[in-house]
Amino acid sequence: QLAKILQAGVMARHIVATVDEIPPGQRRLVNVNGRDIGIFNVNGEYFAVSNRCPHEGASLCRGRVVCLV
Repeated sequence: QLAKILQAGVMARHIVATVDEIPPGQRRLVNVNGRDIGIFNVNGEYFAVSNRCPHEGASLCRGRVVCLV
């Protein structure tokens, strides 16, 4: 089933929190299918990324949230 979704270019959706549970400037670490995912609220916009820093391998959810981009 997952292979068919990936081939179709469709992202899977998972409910991990309500908007009230992640206020602006905050984040939440969740586990989806064995993968740690960081959910970030940046000025009311939500972003989900792998919780692993590609440069150092550290947890992104343990760092500060700063808007540099």
